[in-house]
Amino acid sequence: MKRIIFIILLFAFFSALSQELDEMPIYPGCEGIEDKAKRNTCFQRGIMKHFKDNFVYPKIAKKLGLKGTVMVSFTISEIGDIIDMKLVKRVHPVLDTEAVRLVSSLPTMIPAKNHNRPVKVTFTLPIIFRP
Repeated sequence: MKRIIFIILLFAFFSALSQELDEMPIYPGCEGIEDKAKRNTCFQRGIMKHFKDNFVYPKIAKKLGLKGTVMVSFTISEIGDIIDMKLVKRVHPVLDTEAVRLVSSLPTMIPAKNHNRPVKVTFTLPIIFRP
């Protein structure tokens, strides 16, 4: 599970880097870290811990043997909220619903910045379901 979440976060981090940003969003608890690289690592670890603590493999999905990768796109807004969530790749309604629930449960963050102004930043995460 740790390996899967790590791969997910690397994918998300690099998709965000493709957008022009001076600062990535800041995950709660990472605010006091001055070094950008360490703060970005804290961001990744925060999301990884959140997913690890909140991931639920639906019982019905296990029973039916459902598995696959749901791709979820979402934006961290200029005020740090999770908005504009879209399922980029669907697998099954049960798994799709859990992926949306998991991403929707992310906490409010300090938004990304460009030219010292808060900006939206979009991420795409693969949520991998394997029984």
